[in-house]
Amino acid sequence: MKIFESPEPPAMLKPFPTLFLLTTLSPLAADQVRTADGGTISGRITGLDATALSLESEYAPRPIRINPDKIRSVSFAEDAVQRGDHDARIVLINGDRLPCNIERIDAGHVLAATGFSDPIRIPRESIASVQLGIRPREILYQGPSREEDWKIADAWRFENETLISVGKGSASRTIEKLPRSFSLQFRIHWNQAPNLEFYFCSSENRAGGGKLDRYYLQFNSAGFGIQRQSSGETTYQSLGEARLTPDNFSDSEALVEIRVDRRIRRIELMIDGEIVGRFHDPLPEAPDGDGLILSSNSQASDVHEIRDIVVRAWSANRDRHDSEDRGDAPGDSLIDHTGQRFTGKLLGTTKEKSATFYLFESPHQPEPIRIPADQVSTLFFAKPDPKAARPPMIIGLHEHGLLSVAACTFTGDRMNLSHPLLGDLSLDRTALTSMARRQEEPTTEP
Repeated sequence: MKIFESPEPPAMLKPFPTLFLLTTLSPLAADQVRTADGGTISGRITGLDATALSLESEYAPRPIRINPDKIRSVSFAEDAVQRGDHDARIVLINGDRLPCNIERIDAGHVLAATGFSDPIRIPRESIASVQLGIRPREILYQGPSREEDWKIADAWRFENETLISVGKGSASRTIEKLPRSFSLQFRIHWNQAPNLEFYFCSSENRAGGGKLDRYYLQFNSAGFGIQRQSSGETTYQSLGEARLTPDNFSDSEALVEIRVDRRIRRIELMIDGEIVGRFHDPLPEAPDGDGLILSSNSQASDVHEIRDIVVRAWSANRDRHDSEDRGDAPGDSLIDHTGQRFTGKLLGTTKEKSATFYLFESPHQPEPIRIPADQVSTLFFAKPDPKAARPPMIIGLHEHGLLSVAACTFTGDRMNLSHPLLGDLSLDRTALTSMARRQEEPTTEP
């Protein structure tokens, strides 16, 4: 995928006007430089600083040095691997972003572990914030790929990786170790009048009525609705509706995603990539089942097709980060997964057996608060010095990482650089997605 080949920088780099960008493209035998006049030069990039790009070429006895002003775009040979194994993102006081896992926090430093470098020890005064729970959603199930994956009854059948109903009946399966927070996505197609129920968090593999604890999505001529079925006094409760009727879909097809956080009993409904409803379960406990059930209540002439079913582990933290801000607190701030904000001082982290806790001292509590790591969304450290060095080079990393450096060199499969806040680093070359030279901002005389 080509990220940049025009005078305008991509969204990720908009705050920093650039002259050129290096990025990973389709598989190539060598790195390829495209010049402003339309020419191309192939080889292997060995270095880059504010004055020149160095490129080894089989056609030249020594490395070629190219003026950055003459470069339109540069693509790397396809040796990069898409990474997605980090659970946190550190935002530095100069705006740089480091994807990582938080190993430890103490009174003065944060120890960050990455899959592409040695552990990095970062002074707390160099960090603006830490975002947690950003790990890409692990796929727990994807299908249907074979008929044996589902228990098919009555009028359902399996055909071409699709579950098809031709009348009343159901199809069910269990997702082993379904987590407390997950997302369920599928594509539905109907030919005339849809009348479908999709049960989830069910401890039974049968559809229909009864004192059972579970949720279900209802889709019929009135639109989409989320229902709660309970073994308590009230068997059925409507949690909410989305007034999107079948007539709103010209191709009689919709991509549905249901996001469930059973810890806080919240459900989000997305249709074709847009959130159309957020619903809260008023009962004190969410259902703890791990079964999925498709149930058709239509006549034989009303056909449903369900395909592209994907169940993922999911955390609401990732969707919260864009809307969270530092606030006016002069000290540290911690926002948990429910949106509750604590102000005061982060003492650090502690490990007990296999669990990590964040210790937070608040003026409103006599003792430090112990918050489990999986319940922390964002940390904001005490307001940093806004004046931070921004060297001329910009390096992009997978998982939306971004580092500013004065220069870098390549040694084999390693990229060596110097960072004003992180010091000297050696990164795995496969972590690199892009590089740019920051355009010098004009200065004015006093």
